[in-house]
Amino acid sequence: MQFRAEQRFRVRHPGPSGSALAFLRDPSRSLRDVRFIRDLRFEGGVVRAHLTVDVPMLGEQRLPFESRLEETARGARLVALPLSESAWAEVSGEGNLEAGELDYALDVTVHFPLPEPQKWGAAAFQKMVDATARRALARVTAEFPRGVAASIARET
Repeated sequence: MQFRAEQRFRVRHPGPSGSALAFLRDPSRSLRDVRFIRDLRFEGGVVRAHLTVDVPMLGEQRLPFESRLEETARGARLVALPLSESAWAEVSGEGNLEAGELDYALDVTVHFPLPEPQKWGAAAFQKMVDATARRALARVTAEFPRGVAASIARET
């Protein structure tokens, strides 16, 4: 199964544009207070971490992801890299500096294997998991703006 969520938002950065761009281009700074991202490492232009999603009926799921960071003229772009794990996440997006504000676009796709339903009960369970997982992922990505704002506040 695949579940997808996106989040678009703007947040003010109080520093000069050079500081704002440096913050935007350094995931170890800009994403450190985002609660659903764990074990964050940024090495050689690649972000490696786990996306944590609490799914009712399945518990907390820690899904690995890797994304390549590409600097752009106005900020940075994350390009999701494929993983071979059975359960994993694609995390991509873009951040741009616009008149003292950081304009973010985050896209998350979760790949989560579920066995093919053989009976009516299994199909019903799969539908429940699908609905709750989609809501859980939407809640997680909705937390992203708060985490980035907390990271900015920590630096000022």
